[in-house]
Amino acid sequence: MANYAEKPQMGFIEACSTACKKIVTFKGRARRSEFWWAILGIFIINLIMTPVGYMGIAGVIISNLVSLAITILSLSLTFRRLHDTGRSGWFVGIPFIISMIGLVAIFYGILSMDINIFELIETPDMLSQEIIENMNNSTSMNIMAGSFLFIISGLLSLVVFVFCCLDSKPGTNKYGESPKYVEEV
Repeated sequence: MANYAEKPQMGFIEACSTACKKIVTFKGRARRSEFWWAILGIFIINLIMTPVGYMGIAGVIISNLVSLAITILSLSLTFRRLHDTGRSGWFVGIPFIISMIGLVAIFYGILSMDINIFELIETPDMLSQEIIENMNNSTSMNIMAGSFLFIISGLLSLVVFVFCCLDSKPGTNKYGESPKYVEEV
């Protein structure tokens, strides 16, 4: 059996830089230090960008573009992290797709209700009664199905979270060489 030596951990700047350089790279592997430091960087960017979204139309556009970039970066980073543990990156794709289907179902259910949202904003005490009166079976089924899909997506996301916490597989796997371990000669 081969002996492996561990490379030094990535620091915050190196991890964020590597993640940004590989924003659309869904192949290869990302070690834990790269993943979690980059996730911290994403969290910090989100904190900064939240108030930017309230700064007029330019702020909304900038905030949405940054959100799109962060989503792509997060997906590619998680794909590579899962590869490092010897798992398919689609473990993250499945909850993402399920949550998007759930979002569409809920959105469609809300749109199919015959409610004037602007009137409800002016008289919020009428909100619950108005919603109950205007819900039909199709609407409630869409909203319930979407909610169920969000719950399933959340549970699958917890599984992905646990996988991302696991250590790298030493040596080469079908996704490439280990970014953490090198074989001792």
